[in-house]
Amino acid sequence: MRIILKYRYWGHREWAFLRTVIEIESLKVAGNIDFLLDTGAGQSILSERDARRLGLAYHNFSEGRPAAGIGGVAKTYRIDEKVTFHFETVEGTIYSPFRRGIEVLEEPGKEKHLPSLLGLEFLEELHFKLTYDMPTRAIFLEV
Repeated sequence: MRIILKYRYWGHREWAFLRTVIEIESLKVAGNIDFLLDTGAGQSILSERDARRLGLAYHNFSEGRPAAGIGGVAKTYRIDEKVTFHFETVEGTIYSPFRRGIEVLEEPGKEKHLPSLLGLEFLEELHFKLTYDMPTRAIFLEV
């Protein structure tokens, strides 16, 4: 089973994004999220902007570990609920793995521009294989 990531511009260059429907059934929250594939990220995160768009009241949850990056340190909130990711496969089926929890990154400042990130731990935990087809510039997740 293969899931393709699409390149699109963010900032001044193209990045690989994975379109998914994220669902937290216990909170009655669901919606489309484009996750930027970031294998250098130690943790997958849901951006504050995406959390708000979904109607997720993340401030009602406990603080997670501070997230440190080039822009400094930011607060996170741990949503310790079952999170299901619905991916459309190349074959036209829906693959719906789930995991326990995700963290929401609260961006400092007024501008909320960071995307949600799909980190290496997500790929490892769900046993995905990542492949890159150089001639077509296609990135695939394979199960």
